[in-house]
Amino acid sequence: MSSTDFPPCDRRDFLKGAAAGLILVPRPALRTVGSHLIPRKTTVAIVRTGDRKEGVRRVMALLDLPDIAGKAVNLKPNFNTADPSPASTHVDTLAQIVSELKARDAREVVVGESSFPPTAEVMEAKGVESEHNVSTCCLKTHAYGGVFTMSLKLAVGLTPKSIRRGMHRSPHMRRMIAELNQGYTPRLIIMDGVEAFTDGGPSSGRLARANVMIGGTDRVAVDAVGLAVLNDLAANTAIMETPIFQQEQMARAVDVGLGIQGPQDIAFVRDDEAGTAYAARLREILD
Repeated sequence: MSSTDFPPCDRRDFLKGAAAGLILVPRPALRTVGSHLIPRKTTVAIVRTGDRKEGVRRVMALLDLPDIAGKAVNLKPNFNTADPSPASTHVDTLAQIVSELKARDAREVVVGESSFPPTAEVMEAKGVESEHNVSTCCLKTHAYGGVFTMSLKLAVGLTPKSIRRGMHRSPHMRRMIAELNQGYTPRLIIMDGVEAFTDGGPSSGRLARANVMIGGTDRVAVDAVGLAVLNDLAANTAIMETPIFQQEQMARAVDVGLGIQGPQDIAFVRDDEAGTAYAARLREILD
């Protein structure tokens, strides 16, 4: 897909059109520091494993999750295309998240996504029933102007395809990605970092194995940790030469109050020595 295929997108038209496709829900709780309201410190779970199902189970056990018993849950995968993970969500990751939610007595789990090829074809190719819909992000760079595509960029899949096409030609694309996220707040983010693209993306790229699963409730924090993983893997220059919280997606997300203000607001939780050692390594990169 070439960016020259897409007409440019005016930012005011973008915000108006994108808002029509989003459902507003309550924002995260804030705390007061001086005269400012800022998000509370957030927990990010780190699990070192190459087994996605085990990773999802352990991440969700580490997090203090809201009570979902009796509630309907909508989960969104990364199914932009049906290409193998990390281009799209691995079915093992998706299946385990659904199993964990069901084990916590969710009344129903709905998997929702909109793909660039016909969505039904992508769902069929991935082996997912289209009448049930879910959500989780991959760890990868983005060659078409986004720089990286993790939890913040999942919001692009909530917009009409005409909006998405225009975004890819706009110089404001990375800021737009953050602004889209003002329309909803996920209760849980699971990032599959077993494999990652360190260059290229989103559907193909330079493949690296990180053997990590990451979970949290704050999109800014989860993406910051994902960027630290890409730094640890020696990703492309767009990742390596810009400090994490100076990446445009991240800076704009902080500006509009989507999550934490900086790395000092991240508290890592882990369940073994491998996770502790890796969290220490990522902390050095984040700081």
